[in-house]
Amino acid sequence: MISPLLELPGVVPPPDPSADPGVAWHHGDPLREQRVAERDVVVVDRSHREVIAVPGEDRLSWLHTITSQHLAGLGEGEHTEALVLDGQGRVEHHAVVSHSGGTVWLDTEPGRSAGLLRYLQQMVF
Repeated sequence: MISPLLELPGVVPPPDPSADPGVAWHHGDPLREQRVAERDVVVVDRSHREVIAVPGEDRLSWLHTITSQHLAGLGEGEHTEALVLDGQGRVEHHAVVSHSGGTVWLDTEPGRSAGLLRYLQQMVF
């Protein structure tokens, strides 16, 4: 997927096509952009990432039991990160977790959602 934001004036695409393809690397002045992001509100194009929706009444307690993060008390509008670990404690999956509108949203790296979704489906009892 190519972001429509790449068409904006001054946008610089990633120099390496494997690094976040389809979104801007920066908008002409990466150091200034970083300083602004530290002190103000900015928009970051994450349209290339993949998202899994986890609805249902038990979504938080269920995810709490199968991930590394304490999610049972995640409030509406809050976000955190979570890992899925294998039996030896190695990271299998990583996701940014957002709780919004009665749904938990798992934001993953491009190409990683299918494996995470497969794992989640296997954990439904």
